[in-house]
Amino acid sequence: MVQYCYGIPQRTTYEQQALGPHIHDNVLNAPYGALVFYGSDDAPYHVAISLGDGRIIQAPNENETVKITDQQYFPGNYYVVMH
Repeated sequence: MVQYCYGIPQRTTYEQQALGPHIHDNVLNAPYGALVFYGSDDAPYHVAISLGDGRIIQAPNENETVKITDQQYFPGNYYVVMH
């Protein structure tokens, strides 16, 4: 989903986490458009797009539809601001 939305060549979560510095502060309030990552800096396992106000849009897996989720129920570990 992220590759499609941003038109970037990086396909995997691991490749996408290398697109910028990892910000660990105040992840629940990641700015609109930031990529929110789940897992450690070295082993991210999921990525979502911040909608601001503590909400994300994500494609949980290939068997579920794209959905908007409140981060208070699924908090990320860090984010990367996309420019």
